[in-house]
Amino acid sequence: MSLFQDQVAADLDVFVNVDEFGKLRSLNGAPAVACVLSDASVELPAGRGRGEWEGVSEHDFTLRGKASDIPDFAIDQRITIDGKRANVTGSTELHGMRTIRARWLDS
Repeated sequence: MSLFQDQVAADLDVFVNVDEFGKLRSLNGAPAVACVLSDASVELPAGRGRGEWEGVSEHDFTLRGKASDIPDFAIDQRITIDGKRANVTGSTELHGMRTIRARWLDS
């Protein structure tokens, strides 16, 4: 590992913890410390894009945490975060940090 990668790995324990930016969450029923970011909501009209049903809102968000704590999910896989259902739209891992992009489906 390079010096930079060593520093990033050490910083994961600093930033992704409940005393800093992380929050203990339930991810598919298992505990995981993670940060939920970029929670933006869009009301889609019926018949447009993914919003095929009138009155359904889609909320995109990003979940970040240590790759050792958060599994890699497949695109379009349904997951639950704190008991709330979401659909995975992307998943990446870089330098020990897992980034899951997903969409809440609310009605």
